[in-house]
Amino acid sequence: MAKLGLRTNREIATLTGMSERAIGILMRPTYFEEDKRIYFGTIEKLCNTFNIQVTDIFEYVPDDES
Repeated sequence: MAKLGLRTNREIATLTGMSERAIGILMRPTYFEEDKRIYFGTIEKLCNTFNIQVTDIFEYVPDDES
């Protein structure tokens, strides 16, 4: 979010209409390692607000299972 000139969860929450708590949870480095789910509505809010694509948020990294 720093690339977009945003420094605080409050700024992001204000722009997206999401709660500061929700933004804080999403910004944790371990969020996706904890088997959490993210809703399409959340992705849509972030993409619409910041004029970005889903691929700007997510990167698919396959497991190293052989």
